[in-house]
Amino acid sequence: MKKQINPTKILLYLFISFLIVGGQACDHMDDEDVVPSPNTSPPTPAINPTGRVFDLNVDLIPANDSSYYYFYTSFDSLNVALDSLDVVLAYIEYDIDIDTAGNILSIWTLLPHTRYLSDNQRGVFYEFFFSRYNFFLTAESPFNLIDTPSLIQNQVFRLVVIPGEVLAATSGGSMHIDYSNYDEVIKRFGISESNVKRIDIKSLDSDFSKSTINKGLF
Repeated sequence: MKKQINPTKILLYLFISFLIVGGQACDHMDDEDVVPSPNTSPPTPAINPTGRVFDLNVDLIPANDSSYYYFYTSFDSLNVALDSLDVVLAYIEYDIDIDTAGNILSIWTLLPHTRYLSDNQRGVFYEFFFSRYNFFLTAESPFNLIDTPSLIQNQVFRLVVIPGEVLAATSGGSMHIDYSNYDEVIKRFGISESNVKRIDIKSLDSDFSKSTINKGLF
C-alpha cells in the first residue's frame, strides 16, 4: 500500500525551515552592520558562561490532525535571549524516581524521543525545533492522540541553553560530552536544580498559534 503524505507535517516543517533560515539571515545582517570604531575596544559579549535551564509544562495542541500535536512560542515570550551561536537542547520528563531520602527525581531523555505505551506496540514521537527566536515542540503518532491525553497534556520539557563559545571549547577530544546523558550535561555546565527557572507556559499568550491554525497554515 502506498504511504500517504501528511500535508500537515510538510507544511509545519516548511514553516520551521522558514523561521530558521530567516533567523540566520538576520544574524548575518547584524554581523555585517556592526563596524567597530578603530578608537574603541570591542564590547564584551554578554554570554552566560554556564548553561541556562527552563522547565515548561505544556499542553500540545492539534495541528488539524488528531495524530499530530505541537506547541510553538518565541524565546522572547520566555524572556530568553539567545546569541547567534547558542544551542538549545530539549529533554522530556518521561519518568520519575524516588531516592533513598524519599525525594522525587525527574528522569529526562533528550529529544527526539519515542515514548511507547504499555503494550509496546504504539508509540509517540516527540521532536524539538528551534531558531534563534522561536521554537516548536511536536508529538506525532500513527494512532489518535486525543484518546491518550496523558501523552499530550501536562507534558514537562526542560530546555538547556548552551552558550556557543562554551560549546566550541568543549567539542571533541577529552571534553566530548554525551548530550543524551542529562546528568553529564548538567555536571559539565555547572547546572543544579536551583538554577532551573520554571515557567507557567499556559499563562503565555498563544494568539500566534491560534491565528496560524485559523488561517490554515497547518
